[in-house]
Amino acid sequence: RRDQGETRALARDYVDSHRMFSNYLLLAFPLLLVGAVVPYLSYLSLLTLPVVAGVFIEWFVVGRRIVAMSMARFGRSDAGAFSMGMYAGTRAYLPRRWRLPAPKVEIGDPI
Repeated sequence: RRDQGETRALARDYVDSHRMFSNYLLLAFPLLLVGAVVPYLSYLSLLTLPVVAGVFIEWFVVGRRIVAMSMARFGRSDAGAFSMGMYAGTRAYLPRRWRLPAPKVEIGDPI
């Protein structure tokens, strides 16, 4: 039920066809975790807040784009910009092979 609706399908296709900063978040997470735990690598912990802020800003912007595309294509949107951004963002940080439902478009394909 979480993945139903034409706006969410558009969000999935948008995320699957674009490279985003969030795609690399799962790779950066171990570095941020080590930086928070190991005392002499405290400079890595300084990166945590900007990375998290950047991710949330990206998710908000992507959510607004998806809602605008949905309004242009379908005349309505199933959800607001914040919830669509969270939906798209949580899909974006997972590697492509872990995403469910499976991606239907390749990176760089028009949607």
